[in-house]
Amino acid sequence: MSKEYWYCVIGPINREDVPSGGDFPMRTAVKDAFRDMLNEYADICSSGWGITEEDFKEISNLLIKQFKRRNL
Repeated sequence: MSKEYWYCVIGPINREDVPSGGDFPMRTAVKDAFRDMLNEYADICSSGWGITEEDFKEISNLLIKQFKRRNL
């Protein structure tokens, strides 16, 4: 069976409203939840502010295409 990744997007918010290091508490919460739920550590936990609305739409379209392809 092939491995998969969990994907999450949160926002939008004005970047200047996010304090320095503002992704750390959320990344830590996700990593801890992964460990607690699956009893193992994630190899990858990537996050960060900076995805634009245009980037988000492109990513969403790619995910929609992937979902449709898998469910045909």
